[in-house]
Amino acid sequence: MSCATGFSLAQVPEPGSAPPGFAVLLSQAKRLEAHDSKQALVLARAAMAQAPTAKERLEAELVASSALRRLGDYAEAMTVVRAGLAAAEHVADDALLGEFLYLKGRLEWSLADYPSSIETHLQQLAVAQSTGDARLISKAHTGLGLTMESFGETAEAARHLEEALAWAERAGEVRQLAIAHNSLGNHFLGTQDVAQATVHHERALDLRRQLGSTRGIADSLNNLALIDHARGNSAAALVRMDEARAIYERLDLKRYVANVHRRIGSILRETGDFEAALRHLQAGLEAGSSLGSAEVLANLYEELARTHEALADWPEALRFERLRAEATESARSVEARQRVAELNARYETERREHEIDLLRRDQALQAAELRRRRLVTAAMAAGLGVLAVMLVGAVWLQRVRLRQERRVRAATEDARDRAEEAEALKSRLLRIASHDLKAPLATLRATATRIEDDAPSDSVARRLAASMRVDATRMDLLVHDLLDSVSIEGQAFTLHPADFDLASLCAEAVEHLQTVALTKQQALRVEISPDLPLVRGDRERVWQILNNLLSNALKFTPWGGHIELRVLTQTQWISIEIEDDGPGLSPGDMARVFGPYARLSAEPTGGEHSTGLGLHIARELVSLHRGRLEIESQPGQGAIFRVLLPRANSAEAAQEAPADEGGDVVQT
Repeated sequence: MSCATGFSLAQVPEPGSAPPGFAVLLSQAKRLEAHDSKQALVLARAAMAQAPTAKERLEAELVASSALRRLGDYAEAMTVVRAGLAAAEHVADDALLGEFLYLKGRLEWSLADYPSSIETHLQQLAVAQSTGDARLISKAHTGLGLTMESFGETAEAARHLEEALAWAERAGEVRQLAIAHNSLGNHFLGTQDVAQATVHHERALDLRRQLGSTRGIADSLNNLALIDHARGNSAAALVRMDEARAIYERLDLKRYVANVHRRIGSILRETGDFEAALRHLQAGLEAGSSLGSAEVLANLYEELARTHEALADWPEALRFERLRAEATESARSVEARQRVAELNARYETERREHEIDLLRRDQALQAAELRRRRLVTAAMAAGLGVLAVMLVGAVWLQRVRLRQERRVRAATEDARDRAEEAEALKSRLLRIASHDLKAPLATLRATATRIEDDAPSDSVARRLAASMRVDATRMDLLVHDLLDSVSIEGQAFTLHPADFDLASLCAEAVEHLQTVALTKQQALRVEISPDLPLVRGDRERVWQILNNLLSNALKFTPWGGHIELRVLTQTQWISIEIEDDGPGLSPGDMARVFGPYARLSAEPTGGEHSTGLGLHIARELVSLHRGRLEIESQPGQGAIFRVLLPRANSAEAAQEAPADEGGDVVQT
């Protein structure tokens, strides 16, 4: 995107009557700037071409630079703003000078140059205070508060944002009041004060609806979605964020598009939908890479690292973590922190001096005023000396800390490499140990069965043999689970698909586990559609899927509970639902339910043993069948595990589908 540059006053027409259309163009550009920045930019450029005076051209340039900032063209916007600052100083218009300083500070914030942003907003605050313009003072405090918040100075940010709201209420300007409420709501959300954040964001949304500001409404929807997520209502948060995303994309607001994709990806990661999370994060990276903003990229890299870590994709997680560290260090370097500290001190000093000046005007005696000045000067000199010593010490400590961090980072990388080697060795040892155990366990089980058959019915030998047979069977199942898990991790798993009768297979699975259900006085019911067609798949592995899911339901359902297996037909799928009235799954459980060796918050109701491999293996087997495994659960309300397998007549289509279309869908 480009914009005409070279805004020297020699190009401005001589003062005179405004040509027809200038006032209309400028008014329309101002009205559209907040919610249709592209059209506002076109109108502002047209107004610049027709401006009759230097001041009126500056007003049009102000709208154009603001529209460019919202569209993410920071370089071009900065060019226009700098030219506007020079022209505003030339015509000695403090109001326009303050507005251009505000835009310059926000652009520096967008580029993660926080020290420069703070310095610019402090200049703007001084100009605004000299004019007494309450709205401009509110904007200056808003800019300072947002920049301090981004730089981690939370207490300073809160003070400036409270000042911004107070001055906005004094000004009575609806748009600035909405911005102040929105900024303060974001601050409280960052400090986990959800109640206060809700009050301010709902107020901001009401004001923006009064204004009819489409982009402002999108901002409020996005922020209220964050509040929904903080309260555990991820579904509502995703709906609000998707609505906001559509508005940002329609208005081509790249920074906002990148941020909302990142937030959607974060929520999807927490709910376990990692593939959808990666799609949104990649879309956000595409939108944010052209902005040149280290802050936007650092946030995206951090979320990508977390998502790949959740997928156990350690190389990608490490790569994005390194990119995040580089981007964060560029935005918050040691020099930047020192500069911000200096600017904060300068602001506080100037503010105190301003108050002292007001007191001086009220004093009648010049001699007393001179003595006060000398005392203040001496105190400041002593304070600056102490500050210089402290700064030297802080620089030295910071260098020591950085050296320590580098050593820790190197040790962490070495530990990760060792962990990867250990994981590979673990898989090999598990495979070897499991194979070596299969034959002895089979012999032990056969021997126990022979003794149990031959011994008298009420003898101690018969009871001991039965116990040995049960333990050997359990160990044999554990060995098979370990072998299946290692094969799946090594991508060495092979299916033997064929058409088979799912109804008979379900009946076998239920009959196999009826004894377990009767032991815990549980009701295990089956409901199968009468017109059930053939299913395409590996019959033994589908039996294993059913056995794992039914065993899991029996294990966590309380004594006397109910488990129901339902088989239904759909257009291209066969749906197998296993519903229980157990304890349900918490949000934390949902995020790790399919992980290998996962330990959930609930405990087996009969003291049964759990390896944490059953659901992991079931999920992988369903994926290998090009199927889907879905969960519906709320804490305390039981759970429904739903398996979708391709019908025999749609097997060809299922085999042609890409692998990532057969992933998991987790619903809460």
